[in-house]
Amino acid sequence: MSSNDIGLDEFLAATATGGSAIGLRVVDRVSATAAGPAGCAVRRVDGRDARTLPALYRTMATTWDFPAHFGRNKDAFDDCMGDLPDTRRGYLTEITSPGALLDRAPGELAWFVDSMAFYAGEYAPDRQFGVLLVATADQAADAARIWSAAGAELVAVR
Repeated sequence: MSSNDIGLDEFLAATATGGSAIGLRVVDRVSATAAGPAGCAVRRVDGRDARTLPALYRTMATTWDFPAHFGRNKDAFDDCMGDLPDTRRGYLTEITSPGALLDRAPGELAWFVDSMAFYAGEYAPDRQFGVLLVATADQAADAARIWSAAGAELVAVR
C-alpha cells in the first residue's frame, strides 16, 4: 500500500491515467451514506452482502442498477460494469466491510481485483473508475492483507 495518503479527487484522477483502481480509506466509523466528488456516480456495497459470487452479482446489480436481463455470470458482469450510465466524471464504488467481500468464494477476489483494474483502463482517459475500500481501524489491517494478497495495489486515501 502506498505510504502517503492522497485525497479522493487525486486518487480518482490517477485511475484515468493508469494509477491503481483500488484505494483504502480508514475511518473512525462508517457513515450512513456514500459521498464522492461532483460529477462522479458513487455507490456503496457492504462486503458482508457479497461473500459469494452469486451474492456479489446480486449486490452489484442492485447497487449499479444493472438491466433486468443481467445474466449473473462473469461475462455478463463485465458487460454491465463496462456499460454504466454516462457521468461527467466517472464512477466510484465504496466497499464497507471489505475483508468480507467474496470471503466465501476462494480465489474470486483476485478476479474481482483484476476486473476493477480492467474497467479503470476501459473508461480511461475520458472517465475515472475506482473502488474505495472503507474500513474502520480494526478492519484496515485485515482488509489490506486480504486485498493485497488478491493482487490489489492499494492506495491510502484520506
